[in-house]
Amino acid sequence: MKVKVKRVYESPAKSDDPPEEVEIASQKSPHHRLDNAIRAAFVFIRDMSMSERNVYAPPTARVSDVPESHALSGDESPPFFSTSVLKLVLLSLFSFGIYELYWFYRQWKYVKEREGIDIQPFWRAFFGFFFCHAFFEKVRSYDHPALERSSLAAGPLTAGWILFTLAWRLPDPYWLLDNLAVLFLIPVQLRVNHINSVVAPGHDRNVRFTWLNWLTLILGGGLFTLALFGTFADPG
Repeated sequence: MKVKVKRVYESPAKSDDPPEEVEIASQKSPHHRLDNAIRAAFVFIRDMSMSERNVYAPPTARVSDVPESHALSGDESPPFFSTSVLKLVLLSLFSFGIYELYWFYRQWKYVKEREGIDIQPFWRAFFGFFFCHAFFEKVRSYDHPALERSSLAAGPLTAGWILFTLAWRLPDPYWLLDNLAVLFLIPVQLRVNHINSVVAPGHDRNVRFTWLNWLTLILGGGLFTLALFGTFADPG
């Protein structure tokens, strides 16, 4: 019986086959008849789809775009001011915070040139207490296809930098806490360096110390040593 049903599916019945026998076999096995009909429909659809396939059609698979950073040349300008963390910390420490003002000035200058906005980088740096949060937010929200989402805590970093910068007004020896303010700029600079390395891989990373930097370290280091000696020296 199964052979007779399979024969009905695969090829038409021959003229000498008894039609009554085929009909009876189909009637006796309705589930086989349904299964054969489904198989026949599947084969028909498959054959039709293969015959109508256009070999010149574009691929339907998803093709990922090449990150823009791979196509950027070495002449691309970095979005922010680059410097090494070591350079930032040492120059801020031995310049008694003056380098931090210079750092803000350079950062705002880059922002002005990149965004074409009408701002005064000098005054934004001079009144850093009022504008540091705005700059930190610009770093945190900077978007690029090749960059991951930033977790930079702009608010806490702003509060920490302002509070520790004001510590110079404290009595001895607590005024030394003022020198820790630069620590709150380190996460910002790390993010800035990462952004610049992605957007402008060939940019100058500003890791070398110039002769002016060395002069600041030597003179500032001497003054800082004297300040420490004057703070902790026994008056008697």
